[in-house]
Amino acid sequence: MATIEERMVAVEVRTKALERNMADTNRTMLAVDADLKTMIAALDARMERRFDSLDRRFMSVLAVQFTTLFALIAAAFGVITRLM
Repeated sequence: MATIEERMVAVEVRTKALERNMADTNRTMLAVDADLKTMIAALDARMERRFDSLDRRFMSVLAVQFTTLFALIAAAFGVITRLM
């Protein structure tokens, strides 16, 4: 049977190994966190570009619709004034 000192040494060895594993895990998690933040920033930039493009298209369609509406109103006004 092992003595208390031998058991304590075994526990200390295991504790040191666990500490090293935790330090490695911590470094790995920090690297994953940095990679994830980079990926999220890239996705955010890409989505921002797409939304800007969509905004420009929406404004173009809106401008065409208002132009058409004003042209129809002007034509109707012209027809009404000629009939009077």
